[in-house]
Formats: sequence, structure tokens, C-alpha cells
Amino acid sequence: DLGVTKKQLIQLTNSLKQLDLRAQLSQVSLPVLVICGQQDKVNRSASQELAEILPHASLHLISGKHELNKEQPAIFAQQINNFMYD
Repeated sequence: DLGVTKKQLIQLTNSLKQLDLRAQLSQVSLPVLVICGQQDKVNRSASQELAEILPHASLHLISGKHELNKEQPAIFAQQINNFMYD
């Protein structure tokens, strides 16, 4: 149970379609790690755009599709560790 009705969830999802924060992304001053699967057809272009807009972002493409934490867990975790501790 999510604590919301199906109708409320649909309304929330629809309202998020109108939300566009791209102009504010250029103001993010912290380092950002963007990870995407090389074969993720749905999110790859958005990931590339995000990494281009964020001033301190690095994009890492990992062999795989959408669920990299399941498809490539060791590589996924290593990318996060490298980002956090290097």
C-alpha cells in the first residue's frame, strides 16, 4: 500500500510531465555521476543531455540496458565507489 489512490498517483504523474528544471541544472555546483546503460534506448540521450547541462557531471556508459544494478552489479558499484572515494 503506497498510501495514495490510483487516481492520485495518475494525477501526480501527469503533473510531473509539466515540470521542467533544465534551466536550474546549470546552477548545481556539486559533482554528479550519471550512469546509463549503453543499450538503454529510452534513457541514453536524456543521460547525455543531463551530463552536458550539469557543470560538474561525468557520464559513464556501462554495457547493459536499463537495470544496471541488476545486469552489471559489480561494475555499477565500482563506478559509484570510484566517484565517491577517488
